[in-house]
Amino acid sequence: MGSKPVRILLVALLAAGVLIPAALILTQQRAAAANMTLTILSGTADVARGSGGFARAADGQVLNAADRVRTADSGHAVVTFLDGSTIEIEPTTTITIVQATAAPSGAITLQLEQAIGRTWASVQKLLRADSKFELKTPATSATVRGTGFITDVLSDGATTVTTTDGIVEVSAQGTTVVVPAGSLTTVQPSAAPSPPGPASRPQNTLRFGLHSPAHLVVVDAFGRACGVVPAGPTLVRQIPGCLATEPGVDPQLVDLPNAPAGTYSIVIETVAPGGDFVATASAVDGAGTLSFNYSVSGGGPAGTKFGSGLAVEAGPGGALSAKGLSKLSLVERAPTRVVVMPTSPRPAASGSPDTTLFALFPRFGFTAGIEVTPPPSSSSTVTSATPSASPSATPSASPTEVVATGPTGVPPTAPPVRTPAPPPPPTSAPQPTPSPTPQPTPTPTPSPSPTPSGPTVIGGFAAPGSLLNVTGHGWSTALVTISWEDGRPLIQATTDAAGDFVVALVVPFDASVGTAHRFTASDGRLTAAGFITAYSPSISVSCTTVTAAVSVVGSGWPPSARYAIRSSMLATPLSGTVGGDGAFSTSFTPPTGVLTGDYQISASVGSLLAEPQTCTLQ
Repeated sequence: MGSKPVRILLVALLAAGVLIPAALILTQQRAAAANMTLTILSGTADVARGSGGFARAADGQVLNAADRVRTADSGHAVVTFLDGSTIEIEPTTTITIVQATAAPSGAITLQLEQAIGRTWASVQKLLRADSKFELKTPATSATVRGTGFITDVLSDGATTVTTTDGIVEVSAQGTTVVVPAGSLTTVQPSAAPSPPGPASRPQNTLRFGLHSPAHLVVVDAFGRACGVVPAGPTLVRQIPGCLATEPGVDPQLVDLPNAPAGTYSIVIETVAPGGDFVATASAVDGAGTLSFNYSVSGGGPAGTKFGSGLAVEAGPGGALSAKGLSKLSLVERAPTRVVVMPTSPRPAASGSPDTTLFALFPRFGFTAGIEVTPPPSSSSTVTSATPSASPSATPSASPTEVVATGPTGVPPTAPPVRTPAPPPPPTSAPQPTPSPTPQPTPTPTPSPSPTPSGPTVIGGFAAPGSLLNVTGHGWSTALVTISWEDGRPLIQATTDAAGDFVVALVVPFDASVGTAHRFTASDGRLTAAGFITAYSPSISVSCTTVTAAVSVVGSGWPPSARYAIRSSMLATPLSGTVGGDGAFSTSFTPPTGVLTGDYQISASVGSLLAEPQTCTLQ
């Protein structure tokens, strides 16, 4: 008896997201099959029309129902569908597009067959019960409603389905199992699915982060992208298993589990109104231990594109290592190969990075923006809590890498050395004779030479238990130990050839909120001190309908600092000034066209972030 196909039904048991307007789909229903595009990321791919033979495919080729796509031994390709869903095709993989339609009711049907190989499907949320994304294999058939999952098909038809986010229902031989995120099931020919079990823990996770106003997209060695591209803006997940925050969430995060060794490119494009940003690259190993944390910063007017890179090596057990992000450079064209369908709804994230993944810090830390940490008592400058009035009209030709900057991005200045004035010439006593004696010319006292400023260390502000980048300048030895005010060592930093360093330390959990804590850096001969101010900010959100005002109230923020409110509802961040009591209150009305559903609202002051809150519009 022949084997029956297995049905994999992905049920997106998620809150209501973005509905696809029926009128929009009506205008596209006849062209639904033509709104599929093949993007060749690396190597080559072939396409067969219907029952015809395979022929070399062109990048950007339009696909139709009944077309078959086959990748070569080193080929990587992506098919983008009408609704923005994608399927990434790994080497030596063959798929067939069986059906692609959009009904007058608004229902979308996408049906594929996978004969052999490996695919990664990132499917938009389909809210209509009669919509589906179906993937069949020799042992399976899949209907997907908004998730990310990997399908492996061996030469004998045995199929393994691994769910990265969402929920997948896998059926075969009359048996159905539910495969939640982080789990997998295997289906042998003519057999029922195995009970779902946990997928192997990633040997590593590579995380890229961005503190807005900008969009970040990461491109791996095969040309696959993950992150947010400006068109739309659109969330793209071409790298298998990647997770990324949706547009408007700050900070933006991109997680790559089981990241292989190689060079990763990052592209950052500033958005209105422009300004400074900080990008980070970090990694943890399979045990959750932080392997590295690097950052780079830049800024410019809206629309400026910056590029950087990270060369990653893999060690025993898959642990990653790197030597830092490359210096930012201006780029004219991003190396991404992304198709944005003009009829696609604004995408909602199928899966977002777990902010608790990096156990050392619940919320990812950044060094950027407005810092209001009180300067050391020896400093002659006063830190400003207000950024420059406006960005430069043209981007800098040489963006600056974050290596060692003060709280406001200005290197600390040494206190002025006061040079004593020479003493006045001595006054001679009157002589008894009428003939005065010539006065000797006094020899002026030489002025002392200015005292060298010595090494410095700069802190900032952060929440207790979060990560903060600390920078140092002017050290003469390679190893510097950083200690808390009670003498506890926190971390050791290695200086570069110029005697500078930047290192990420975890602010102690017992740091008192609202207090400027003194910390020291020492190389065994010289010692410098800096300050870290602990805050624990929060926001509360009140919202009702799409036509009513959304209010945001904040507390526990640095007094007099500039805050920024971000959400996918807002085209540009909403900013204002924190009151002297560390609180603020603001509101905005959702713009026309915003749909009902859940929206995240986040708030930040420079590198200090509050836990995002959800606003449900009805």
